[in-house]
Amino acid sequence: MPVIDLRGGHGSGKSYLVHRIIKEYGPTEDIVDEDGDTIGVWVPKLDLRLAGRYNTTCGGCDTIRTQNYIQAITDSLIEDAGPNGNVLYEGALVSGIFGRYNEQAERWEAKGFRWHFLFLDTTLEQCFKNIGTRRVARGKEPEFNTKVTEQKFKDARRVEKKLAAAGRSTQWLDWSTAYESVIGLLSSGL
Repeated sequence: MPVIDLRGGHGSGKSYLVHRIIKEYGPTEDIVDEDGDTIGVWVPKLDLRLAGRYNTTCGGCDTIRTQNYIQAITDSLIEDAGPNGNVLYEGALVSGIFGRYNEQAERWEAKGFRWHFLFLDTTLEQCFKNIGTRRVARGKEPEFNTKVTEQKFKDARRVEKKLAAAGRSTQWLDWSTAYESVIGLLSSGL
């Protein structure tokens, strides 16, 4: 059972990829917590649990309140999936963080789960274009302050190096074929 931590900067295509999975492998079911709040989405055809909500363009972990809650949700989804299910989480909020997610991966790998940190290689220029297109679709001007996007872009690259140095399974995915790569990984059960 793979656990996929999909990473990249703002506008790199993380949520877009997951929305495509939902569209092509639906129908889906919401996963709710004891308070009735949606904490994830289940895609039965892939036995895939996705952390966070996807009722907006930007979804996943970016819809979850805190890093602690993100980890609690992903832990819960992994337990629910068991050894034969799949879990995927993504978000700009987690893409630039090393320590807590490295430790979480180490803990689950010790229990026999396969954890994959996948990074989208979307160029910074393409990220800017994607964000501008998203802004126009929401009725806003396409121009925006690029500094946060530039920092998230750098953060993802810095974190990938640290994860690889820590012995984690990391891989850069060509953003134009990332969907096929992720589906292949989910289908193979690696």
